[in-house]
Amino acid sequence: MVEIPSPDEEKENVDLGWLTSDEPKATSRKAVPTPPPIASEGSYEIEGLDPLAEEGEDSPVVPPIPEPVPRPRKAQPADRPETRSNAKPGTVDEVWSRWAEWGPDVIRLVVVAGVLLVLLYLTLTSLMFKTAFLILVGGGIGLLLLSYPLFITMERPIRITPEQAAKDYYAALSHSVPHIRRMWLLLSSDGRSSRFFHSFNEFNTYWNEKLNSLKPAKGGRFNPLLFSVQDFKSEKSAGLTHLEAKFTLQVQERDQPTSPGRTFPVTVRLVKGPDKMWYLEDGTMPEARA
Repeated sequence: MVEIPSPDEEKENVDLGWLTSDEPKATSRKAVPTPPPIASEGSYEIEGLDPLAEEGEDSPVVPPIPEPVPRPRKAQPADRPETRSNAKPGTVDEVWSRWAEWGPDVIRLVVVAGVLLVLLYLTLTSLMFKTAFLILVGGGIGLLLLSYPLFITMERPIRITPEQAAKDYYAALSHSVPHIRRMWLLLSSDGRSSRFFHSFNEFNTYWNEKLNSLKPAKGGRFNPLLFSVQDFKSEKSAGLTHLEAKFTLQVQERDQPTSPGRTFPVTVRLVKGPDKMWYLEDGTMPEARA
């Protein structure tokens, strides 16, 4: 008969040494060897490339990225000096008109014609036919002379571009009897005021003195000089209301048109008026070129 051990006997037979041992109890599972890799047909390996070895290699050196150079700050409108583009433009309080140019001459013609008609009436009613004829001839000559400013300004000064404004201004000075009034009307409000003149009468006196100083020694009563604008330069005027222009003013004698004459460098500002025409902002004579 087989004896069954009691529970107390089993506890006594238990080996308690493994509890006090520092080494862990080895497991009973056996290590399974790793099978060698099976090379498939058609596959190949690249010699010299070891993934484990490549991990230890140093990575390529990346060059440092240079810091961006700060760009200079653009000048603000308040920092910019006054130039031809941002300087305060002038104004045109009185634009050119046919009546402003012809008005004084027309009034003189009407007055002289009225006086002439009265004299003719008185002489004819007195049967003084010879005297009436002389009055008619003399009065006709006087009316023709008074009409001269009208004849030389029949063409309207169309100044759509700044160059046309400069040419029309000095063309009025080139007549045998310069048309000073047209020159005055082709100036802006600032152009009609300078250290030489502040009114039309002073302006007229100024230019008569200038013409006398430019005339040759043999010059007579009438103006023998021709003024022309050469080498005009300015920015495009489309969309602008004021700009600065540079050109050369050539002065020649009327009887010597082939001579080079004298030249005057000119720098002048121009402004567009309410009538969309250009006006000069300086009406003085430039200094002669050395």
